[in-house]
Amino acid sequence: MGLFNKLHTLWRTDSQDKSAANQEYKQLEHTASILSQAIDGLTNFPNLQENLETFKNQVYRPLQVAVVGEYNAGKSTFLNAILEDSVLPTGNLPTTGCVNYIRYGKFSIIVHYKNGSSEALDAVDLQRISTHDHENSESAYQLQQLKYIEVFKESKILEEIVFVDTPGLNAPNEADREITEELLGQSDAIIWLTSARKVLAATEIETLELFGDRYKGKSLCVISQIDDLNNPNREVPLLLKHANNTLSDYFSNIVAISALEAIEGEEDKIEPFYTAFWQDIVPRSREIVAQTILLDSRNLLKNTVNEFNDGIDKLNELSKNIESLKDNASEITDSLLEKTNKASQNAARSFHQVQDRLITKIQSDATTWTDYEPYTRTIAGIFVNDYVVEYREIDRWTWEGDSAEEAHNWIVSETQNIIEQFSQKCDKVYQKTASALELMNNNFKEKNNDVINDVDLNTSTQHFMMISEFRSYLENPDSYFSGAIRHGGVVPISWLIFIDKSTSRPTASRVTELVKGLLPLQVLQDILNNNKHFNTSMRTAITTCYEWLENQNNEKIQQVSSLIEELENIIYSIRLDKI
Repeated sequence: MGLFNKLHTLWRTDSQDKSAANQEYKQLEHTASILSQAIDGLTNFPNLQENLETFKNQVYRPLQVAVVGEYNAGKSTFLNAILEDSVLPTGNLPTTGCVNYIRYGKFSIIVHYKNGSSEALDAVDLQRISTHDHENSESAYQLQQLKYIEVFKESKILEEIVFVDTPGLNAPNEADREITEELLGQSDAIIWLTSARKVLAATEIETLELFGDRYKGKSLCVISQIDDLNNPNREVPLLLKHANNTLSDYFSNIVAISALEAIEGEEDKIEPFYTAFWQDIVPRSREIVAQTILLDSRNLLKNTVNEFNDGIDKLNELSKNIESLKDNASEITDSLLEKTNKASQNAARSFHQVQDRLITKIQSDATTWTDYEPYTRTIAGIFVNDYVVEYREIDRWTWEGDSAEEAHNWIVSETQNIIEQFSQKCDKVYQKTASALELMNNNFKEKNNDVINDVDLNTSTQHFMMISEFRSYLENPDSYFSGAIRHGGVVPISWLIFIDKSTSRPTASRVTELVKGLLPLQVLQDILNNNKHFNTSMRTAITTCYEWLENQNNEKIQQVSSLIEELENIIYSIRLDKI
């Protein structure tokens, strides 16, 4: 009968076992209930629900205790002493090249490979397959293919506990150190083995500081290999005093043992560990499992909150970048409007020049023709007057020959040329503006790709809106501009003859009045000189997509903030002090 079994029989009666089991069961049920409530509240997080469901299903699992320390600290020898059998390989080389799970069951050794396959081994094969031998390439390759090893043993201490034999913290293989640190983030409790030959090596202190909070109050420190000391009776108390002064904040108890001498039959050499383990760990095994599961659940949610907070930081930074983008777009818009306004002013001046030349031409080319106007002359009679119709000559102004038609054709040609040059100038300005906006948008998307990789800046829509505004500006069917483009911008000059009934050569003011009244040239000038509506429309067309993006970003910030608040409420509900 092993020492642990003797202690179990000595310290726990059947009634105590039943009472403790009932209490532990209620504790686990309460833990599962806490997780169920959290899962119900995570309707917006299906992945987190699935992860917490996995944690909930682990509530009733055995306590997992990782045996941790530097390589050659005697971890495998220590576990062999606990198992009362030399199952795990030991030696001067690092002998734990992958994780070994020691579980309760009929003795067997099962090796699991990374490709999903597994096979049974005997103790000799275990020694060969799990020992680091870098000079043997075949052995090194096979070790790299291992995922983990399970060792089953019918031992009382394993009925509710799974021990995990880990690679050394200072193992020469970086992958081994990473495996150990990963397990330290998963286990429920630890047995920290530190060699009496080198208590508290630098790597041990670093790891303790990293994981100390997780295992505080539910782990043991075991000073091993005291049989290597020159004078154990004198040196062990000094080591324990030094360790307690340094490590008491991390461990519930610190003991010194000799696993090798225990294997050789001196059970009292490992008794300090059994006593401490029974008093500090075993009675709280279910509580520790529950704490670990709740702690891991909280950490999972906290990590998600941290990711969301990082996301909000990026979204806030994106908001600043969008503001800068809008400022740049405004500069491009100002440049666009400056160029189009200049083109408008030039076109307006050209129309004015055409109008002035037409007025001058009318005045210089106008001639008169003799018209006969009937009138009634009265002849006095003796009793009544008599009336006779006679005609008098009247000079009316006109253009001789083809002058009016030539003037009309000239105006049509000049107007079309002005319109065409103006349209071409606007089109060039548009093309340059569109290219500048596209380049700016692409640079923005590349710079913020990690945030807006699923967001379209709607540049195609932006360009479409710009084109529409230009076409509306140039082809508005309700404006004289449209008529100018379609019909040359004039009514026939010859109409002036029939509208005006002047009997003498028209004055400059009269000709100007007639020309402005019948021709749209002045209206075109007014349209080109009044660009307020066009300027507003173009600014809207260019900035709309950025405003949309800004609104989308603000909505996303609000959504993420709401999710963070939701998660924080659930985190608060998963409190360790509830168990």
